[in-house]
Amino acid sequence: MKAFEQPFSFMKMPQIIEIPYFQRAYVWKESNWQELLENLLDKNQNHFLGSIILKQQNVCSNEMKRISVVDGQQRLTTLSILLRACYDSLKLDDYENDIINDIKSTLISFLFYKTSSFSRDYNLKIIHSRIDSESYSAVVRGRYKDPSELGSIKLDSEITSKQKAVGVRPSSNILQCYKYFMVELEKCNTETIQYLWDLLTNENNKMFVNIDLHSDENEQAIFDTINSSGVRLTCADTIKNLLFQKVLENVRKKSSSQEEEKKIYEFYEKHWEKIFYTDEETITYWNTARRIGRILRDNIEILLHCIAVIKGFYDPDQNKMSDLSQVYKKYIKNFDNKRLIDFIQTIDDYAVIYRDFFKNSENMEYSYSDYRGRLLNIIEKCDVSTFNPYILLLLHNYNTSHNEEVLKQKMLELETYILRHVICGATTKNYNKECKQLIDGEKSIKDLIFDKRSDVQSKYSISDEKVRSALCEIDNKKATLVLFWMELKYRNDSKFKQDIISLRYEYSLEHIMPQSWHTCWPVNNPPVVDINGNTITDKNTAEEARQKSVYMIGNMTLLKGRLNASLRNYEIKRKMEGDGKHKGIEAYADLIVTRDVINTYTAEKIWAETQIRDRTKALSDNFLKIWPLP
Repeated sequence: MKAFEQPFSFMKMPQIIEIPYFQRAYVWKESNWQELLENLLDKNQNHFLGSIILKQQNVCSNEMKRISVVDGQQRLTTLSILLRACYDSLKLDDYENDIINDIKSTLISFLFYKTSSFSRDYNLKIIHSRIDSESYSAVVRGRYKDPSELGSIKLDSEITSKQKAVGVRPSSNILQCYKYFMVELEKCNTETIQYLWDLLTNENNKMFVNIDLHSDENEQAIFDTINSSGVRLTCADTIKNLLFQKVLENVRKKSSSQEEEKKIYEFYEKHWEKIFYTDEETITYWNTARRIGRILRDNIEILLHCIAVIKGFYDPDQNKMSDLSQVYKKYIKNFDNKRLIDFIQTIDDYAVIYRDFFKNSENMEYSYSDYRGRLLNIIEKCDVSTFNPYILLLLHNYNTSHNEEVLKQKMLELETYILRHVICGATTKNYNKECKQLIDGEKSIKDLIFDKRSDVQSKYSISDEKVRSALCEIDNKKATLVLFWMELKYRNDSKFKQDIISLRYEYSLEHIMPQSWHTCWPVNNPPVVDINGNTITDKNTAEEARQKSVYMIGNMTLLKGRLNASLRNYEIKRKMEGDGKHKGIEAYADLIVTRDVINTYTAEKIWAETQIRDRTKALSDNFLKIWPLP
């Protein structure tokens, strides 16, 4: 890898610059073009436009150098269109012949090449992706420079809402880009256009840092370096290009038939575009980031990672996410088209399953009987993504077997395993290994638990006793999750006779005895009582016991809204009943887990260590019933 400053004039070198054929379309909009133009026209600004990543392609010794654009398509495309727009905006008849020839020669050297000195044909230097190739060729070859042709291009900003409602659509982004620059340059004087032309063609104007990769280097490692500074790049396009370029190469080795190539493009549209790019909602879903460890990854990247783990060509103990495109490349290296097409269809199958399970949970309602939604919520709130491949495999196997009971049982076992680990603060360092064992069928969740039971050193880190102990000292986030699903379990039970059995995850946690208890809950009112019912008379011991009881799950409940700040630290009577101005907890008692607190207070008129310990034991008993060990 080499990194160096480079002007846009690097385009003059004899080379072919390829936008991978199946790469996503040109997506820059008017705000991007405006920002670029304002930057270039501001003589007081630095015109540095960031980094571009170019990858050398293997070619024969007598062939022209070929470069693949890994990252930088938007900027290179935009600058080449701007160069063409500057040329078309200059009134060449006003110049002498040698200047005209020089300008024409410069344009040709930037945007075109010839295969032979004796050839009449000029080929485009930038070979665009199939989505934009026709529009880009038309712009660069000057088809739209005539005002009547330019008028046929529709900018998004020119189309009214009424026109959009009846189906009027803007032109492609490539065409819009050209028209935008032509319209803006029309407002400029000749000196400004000349300034822009010189700025773009000047060899001393270093606009980029060019990261130059050899053909065998891993571009994803570069992506992740850039990711760390906040720029989102994805390996999904790299993998997509690998798959479909390989299919095309295999076809071209056997046949030069355009009809065969056309079938590949149709296959791409059906088995990739339709799955991942069919509409804005779909594009947004697959581009939505989820946290994987410390890094945000798009849904499509997570899907491709899961498939690689399931298929066994990605080892979480040996590979990193930055290796993903490389392991895909190695996996398909010797695939013929039958294997490739089968593999791409497998990706389709898993993509449908993935999207159905890993839904946007922002406004989702949950019910206890929806075991899939329950597992999704728990792994999200516990921030556990390691078992995603195993979950995906379970769902895929269910699609084949249709055995609902088996799927339900396996998901409950996994849910229990994860939740107990999180509640108990047990180590998760073996999760990658365990996920692989589950996928390979080497072990079940029961086997993994048995291993922990057998390991004396671990002191059985997710045992019932560890759970009871953990629930006596639990943080707000974990307590909210446990109480929420206990509530839904109660609502699913016919004895509670609840009409509403589904809820959104939107409750706030309230400590009945407040975390700041010293003012209104002194250790002598109510008195601190030990486990045997005896009052603790030593002040330090009493304060220690009270402080500990605050963080027991029995002292916590869920409220739809938050109590007024002035009520939170009051003694139990005002906190429950309110102070005349503000409502107390009783007014928020729409949950079963809150009503049991109110019922205890109503019956005993006190809330202290005895009541907290009793409720903690009851909640712990329920936890062990809901999430029992196999």
